[in-house]
Amino acid sequence: MKITLVGNAGIYMRDKQHSILIDGLYGGNEFFNQRPSEVCEAAVGRGHVFRNIKNLLVTHRHEDHFSSYYVNSYIQSNEVVHAYIPRISRSSLKYEDTGIVMAEGTDTRIHCVGSKDELIFYDELAGGGWAVFFKTPHMGGAAFAVIHYSIALLLHGKSYLFMGDTDWSYSVRNVRSLLQGTQLKGIFVNPLAYADRRRKEWLAGLGCCPRVLLYHIPFADDDVSGIRSLADSETSFYTLKDGYALKENRQTVFVN
Repeated sequence: MKITLVGNAGIYMRDKQHSILIDGLYGGNEFFNQRPSEVCEAAVGRGHVFRNIKNLLVTHRHEDHFSSYYVNSYIQSNEVVHAYIPRISRSSLKYEDTGIVMAEGTDTRIHCVGSKDELIFYDELAGGGWAVFFKTPHMGGAAFAVIHYSIALLLHGKSYLFMGDTDWSYSVRNVRSLLQGTQLKGIFVNPLAYADRRRKEWLAGLGCCPRVLLYHIPFADDDVSGIRSLADSETSFYTLKDGYALKENRQTVFVN
């Protein structure tokens, strides 16, 4: 699987069957604000990079993960099969983008993840395999308590976990059950979550040793809170051994 960072927590995945974009069409806030120009160009139908991605997935509606403007523009300007968007929170939250995603005049299917308050939502992806959304808490307390889903991609015997902005309070046993029958190839983890001591026990509880990919790291000239330095200190070992820190525009790795 070829994996490319498109900024913040935006990940583009593709192989011969699949093209998947997770949290890659976003706006910004005071913590994360830079959007690679290629993504913005693709969203309005220009350029040739990041065009016509078949599956758009969103973990939650915070502005640094999701922009209703860019998602709507992308759907109108590209050939998209599925778009999975979490529902809007019932209470007004500071960083939440509450825009409506529409697909009129296109062949895109819009899926409102969590519309029935379900703990698990799953659907078959264009290209085969499954996207499994499992409801997890957003770290940081009530001010950030937007509807949040971590994602497991189950792709023909292989799996990939995207933890988004969650902490480690979700049951690792439940995740093991979701991944049953697959080989976990990679787990994408926020540096702030990785700094939590609980992650060591949680990762061990997976019962395997997947490649760890730290993501949601600001670009060098957008780091106002020291997250990049934290990621550098956390990954001095993992960069060489068992994983990667995804922190540069269009940085690409292969996870097979």
